[in-house]
Amino acid sequence: MSNITPMASGGQPYQIYHLTKLGIESTLATNIVLSRLVENLLFSSAIILIFIRRVMSILGRIGTGKYILIVGIIAALGFSALLILLFLNPKLIYKLFNFLLKIFPLKNKSKFEQRLQKLENWLEELKLSIKTLWVEKAHIVTFDFILGGFIVFFHSLGLYIALTSITSRSYSILEIFILFIIMNFVIYYIPTPGSTGGVETLYGIVLASFMPGRFVSTTILLWRFATYYLQIAFEGVILLMTRTKEKGVST
Repeated sequence: MSNITPMASGGQPYQIYHLTKLGIESTLATNIVLSRLVENLLFSSAIILIFIRRVMSILGRIGTGKYILIVGIIAALGFSALLILLFLNPKLIYKLFNFLLKIFPLKNKSKFEQRLQKLENWLEELKLSIKTLWVEKAHIVTFDFILGGFIVFFHSLGLYIALTSITSRSYSILEIFILFIIMNFVIYYIPTPGSTGGVETLYGIVLASFMPGRFVSTTILLWRFATYYLQIAFEGVILLMTRTKEKGVST
């Protein structure tokens, strides 16, 4: 599901909807999806801040594309801080809507107040769900956080292998790892046309500073095919087989 919808952000509403359609409580589904997103943002933010000197060195080697990345990093860090704040205190959303309700006059104010009350109750349940997962079952979150870090590393390893195989040059695994995190950290917060196309364009702008131009397109296409499009095709086949099996059982 994270391959059909953006892994870092953007696809969460559909993921929550999909989980609720499977019979999972909306608060639990929201907690699960947002927890994964927060873990991803925390990991990426931590790596960028820990290796900030390396980040600045990498940005210094990139041409005009570095300004896109700088804006993206600032926007991503700001969004991460805001999301984590809302995640720690979901009732801030209720307070915001309640404040807006008092400022703007509405014809059916009582109707919106009832909905706002339902929202407050739902956010309270969400807060308890988050507390249960992150406090009482912190070991699960820790394990998932570490596992997520390994997944990011293996994805960056795919980029490293593609770069070294096609260009026959030697690259630092740590540098490619950080570069991968930077690109994926900002890709969903800067104005690019959709989850595909715009992604490859940004990768092309950045990677052109690290390898001969004639290898850029081949490297990106090979890497994206192996780590993105191939997975979508595989999941599409699995989904088709599952749907066919469900229809067979129903008939």
